[in-house]
Order: sequence, then structure tokens, then C-alpha cells
Amino acid sequence: MEAKGKILIVDDERNVLRDFISESEGISQVKEILAFDDPRAALQYVADGGEVDLAFLDINMPEIDGIELMKLLRAQRPDLFITFLTAYSSYALDAFELEADGYILKPFDRREIEKILQKYLR
Repeated sequence: MEAKGKILIVDDERNVLRDFISESEGISQVKEILAFDDPRAALQYVADGGEVDLAFLDINMPEIDGIELMKLLRAQRPDLFITFLTAYSSYALDAFELEADGYILKPFDRREIEKILQKYLR
């Protein structure tokens, strides 16, 4: 299958960003991964017209949490496919009330990323 998704991942923990990139390596549906450890920088990238198809957002981050970041991103890109990637199951209800497209608990693996990509492609 041809590469399809340009992925934005936002997490304040750089080891999570590295793990995500590593787990995504070789997945044919991944076109490019844009990793940000600062939610404001990710938001600015999208505001500046940066191309992105899917976003994976941590929830518990300083300054802008993932729930707020989702709202801000969707205000700019209502069609953006957003999945939360978090260590906290307690935010799941909030996430789905905001119509998140997915919810993955840390630690995650390649299989979970692939499932989200398949959901996006449907």
C-alpha cells in the first residue's frame, strides 16, 4: 500500500517521541512523522499551513494539555484525525466526548499505531 499519512506527534517526553518514530519505522502508510515536544510549536506549524493528516497527542503536558491542543488544532483543521497517546485512562471519556478518533494507552506498540492508521484510511 502506498504511503498515505503525514503524522504529527506531540509529547513533552522525548523518549516517547523516539519510541513512536521507532515503532512506526517501515509502516507503509506512514509518509512522514513530525515530532514536537512543545505543543505551541506544533500548533504554530499547523497555523502556518503545515501539512498533516493525523495527530497523536499526549494529554498531560505543561502549558497546553492535549485536550486543549485538540480543540485548538480542530479550530484550524476540523478534518484532522486525532488520537490521544497517553498514560492516563481517566481522560478517555473526555476525549471521546470531544470526538477524538482514537485513544492509545502508553506503553504502546507498532500494532496499535497500525490500527489507528487503518481506521484513518477507511
